[in-house]
Amino acid sequence: MKIEIGLVSLLTLTLFLATLSYASSLDAELQKLKQAGIPTTIEELNLPEIPDSENGALVYKEASKLVGDLLQKYRKEFEYMPYNGIAPGGWDKTPEEWKEKIADLILHNPEFAKVYQLLEKAADMECRSYTEKGDKKVFDNLNFYAQLRNVARMLAEKAKIEADYGDFNKSLTASLAGLKVAKSLSNEPSVVAQLTRMAIDSIALGELQKNINKKEVEQPGPYLLLAKEMEAERRQNLSYFGLRSEYLGSWIPASSNFRKIAGRSFEFTEEDKKELEERWGNAPNSPADRMIENEKKWRKTYKEVYLASGCKNIDDFLKEQELFYLKTLTKTLPLLQKPYWETKEELKNIEVEIERAPKEKALLTYNSNFISVARTYLQETRVDALLGAAELGLANRIYRQKHGKFADFLNQLTPEILSILPLDPFTGKNYIYQKKDKGFIVYSVADNLKDDGGIPQFSEQGKKGDFDIVWEDKGSGSPKQ
Repeated sequence: MKIEIGLVSLLTLTLFLATLSYASSLDAELQKLKQAGIPTTIEELNLPEIPDSENGALVYKEASKLVGDLLQKYRKEFEYMPYNGIAPGGWDKTPEEWKEKIADLILHNPEFAKVYQLLEKAADMECRSYTEKGDKKVFDNLNFYAQLRNVARMLAEKAKIEADYGDFNKSLTASLAGLKVAKSLSNEPSVVAQLTRMAIDSIALGELQKNINKKEVEQPGPYLLLAKEMEAERRQNLSYFGLRSEYLGSWIPASSNFRKIAGRSFEFTEEDKKELEERWGNAPNSPADRMIENEKKWRKTYKEVYLASGCKNIDDFLKEQELFYLKTLTKTLPLLQKPYWETKEELKNIEVEIERAPKEKALLTYNSNFISVARTYLQETRVDALLGAAELGLANRIYRQKHGKFADFLNQLTPEILSILPLDPFTGKNYIYQKKDKGFIVYSVADNLKDDGGIPQFSEQGKKGDFDIVWEDKGSGSPKQ
C-alpha cells in the first residue's frame, strides 16, 4: 500500500515538474522576445483602431462591387483590358478599334470614373480588412486581398491609357494612387497582407516604368511625389511586421482554439462547422466550404501526429508545438530587421530546421508561414530594390529638367534633389548606374549579389536565372533648358 502511494506521489510529482519545466521554457522564450523589443501580446502590438468612417477597406469593398457590376455590363470590353483582360496575345495584339473603345471607357465613362474616385479616396485612408465584432469577422481576408489586387490592376490600366491616349500627369497620378493602395495595408496584421502589398507595389512600378519612357511632365512635382512615396515604402519592414503581427493576431488565437478542442481529440464537429459558416457565410461555394475542408484536413493530421508522438496527453503535445514555435520565432524575427544579404543563409537554415524537425514538435510551425519566411523576405527585398532604382530614376528625370541632361554620376542627385541616395538592399552599396544612348539604366545586383550587366529580371535572358533589378529610362521627352 505504501509502495502504491509512493508510486502515485512520484508520478504526480513528475507531471508537476514537467509542467513547471514547460512553463519555464515558454516563459524564457517569451522573455527573449520582450528583450528584443518584440510584443508578446495583442495589446502590446498596439494596432490603431480604425472607425468605419475612416476605414479604407470599406471603400475598397465598395469599389470592388462596382468593378463587378462593370464586368457584367461591359463583359466584352473587359476581355481586352490591358491587365484584367483575357484576349489572346494580350494588349499588344489588341486591335486598335478595341484599344480606342477601352480608352474611351477609362477616360470618359462616368461609371469607371466613380471607381477611380473611390480608389483614390481609399488610398489616402488607413485600412483594416477585418474587424472583430463579437465572434465574427467582417470580411473574408483572402477574398479581400484578391479584390485589392484587381483594383490595383484597374489603376495600372488607367495609368497606361492616360499615358497613351490622355493626360500624362494623370497617368503619374494613377501610378501614385497604386503605390498608396499598397501603403494603406501598413497596419494589416498578417504575412498574406504584406505579400499583397508587395504585389500591388510591383503592379504600380511595372506600369510606371513602361509609361515613364513615353512622355515628360513640365514640372517636377509629380516625380517628387512619386519619389517620396517610394522612399517611404522601401523603408517599411513588411516581412518583420507581417510575421510579428501574425504570431500575435493569428497563431496565438489558433493555439488557444486547439487547446479548447483538446478534449475532443481534434474531432471536427457540427458545432465547429456551424461556427465557420456563421463567420464565413454558408452560400454555395462560399469561403466557408474551403475553410471547413482545410479545418477537417488539419485536425485529422494533428490527431495522427499526436497519436504517434508518444505524448501522455494532448496538452503536453500542444506545449511541445508552442515551445518549438516560440524558439523559431525568437531566432527569426531579429533576422528580419537586418539587410537580406546579411541574413539570407541563416533564414534558409531555419527553413531546413523546420522541415527536418519531428512533426510532434514542429507541425504547428510547419503549418505556419515560417516555411516561406526567407522567400517572403527575398520578395520584399526585390520590391525594395525596384523602389530604390525607380526613386533614383525619377530624381534623374528632375535633374535633367534642371540641367538639360541626365546626371553623369548618382551622387550628383544629392542633396539638390534627394537628401540621401538609396542603397542597393542586396549589398548595402550604391546602385550601379550607366548612361545608355539618350537615357540611362540604374540597377540592383539582385539575388546573386553580382553585376550581370543590367539584365532585367523578366527578360528572356533574365528568366534563365541570373538577372539584375533594373530601372531603364530611354530619355524620352524634351529636357527643360
